[in-house]
Amino acid sequence: MKKLIAFSLVLLTVVTACTTKQGVTTASDKSYKMLNQSEYGGREVASHEIITSQPQLATLYKELNIEEVPTVDFTKNNVVALFLGQKNNGGYSIGIKSVTFDGDTATVNTVETKPTGMSTMAITNPYYVATVTKSKKVVVK
Repeated sequence: MKKLIAFSLVLLTVVTACTTKQGVTTASDKSYKMLNQSEYGGREVASHEIITSQPQLATLYKELNIEEVPTVDFTKNNVVALFLGQKNNGGYSIGIKSVTFDGDTATVNTVETKPTGMSTMAITNPYYVATVTKSKKVVVK
């Protein structure tokens, strides 16, 4: 009986601790979708770009030397391009950790990976391109 009560209290604590701030929702995995990612071919300087039209996306893919440009429904999505900048060796990457929505603002939380141990000795320029559910404003952190 004591174990049942203890388990119930732990479960209640976990459930109440997992609530979010009112008005802010954490996106599910469906709020973004990777279009392209590579360690090579990105920009030399760390940056990000929000793309809101098919011609802008075609320009980005031309810059990345990618011939096949995906068709994106820009009435439902924006595209976010993340660039980690030039690195002196391999093993670096950048991506999306999560997307949160607060009213008309989508916040894209990024994650950067650094090499551990041995890595390729080559100059790399990691990048990540993804669609994100449409919102009036997109903030990248």
